[in-house]
Amino acid sequence: MQRAYRGDIQCPRCGSNWLPKAGLSRGKQTYRCAECLHRFTPDGNRSYYPEEIKRQAIAMYTEGMGYSAISRVLGVKPETIYSWVKKALQAMAAPESERAAAVASWS
Repeated sequence: MQRAYRGDIQCPRCGSNWLPKAGLSRGKQTYRCAECLHRFTPDGNRSYYPEEIKRQAIAMYTEGMGYSAISRVLGVKPETIYSWVKKALQAMAAPESERAAAVASWS
């Protein structure tokens, strides 16, 4: 791997400035840290869904709606809804002491 020093960008994991370019992701330049091999975009703003949308999806599922129907109503991919429901069900099955931590990790 080539080494390229960038004074304006740092690796979010280790803080190194040795960051060769690593291609594009969704039209944005990505870098791969030469020190820890972490791959990232400098302005890596991920789009997260609001908690209210997640709660609505889980409530709709518990009321009997399917993943595709929820997807059409909320405008969220069915796969994403499936992962939210799966995490919620795992949190419900966990002992009480672990539930709070599991619910906090949904977001």
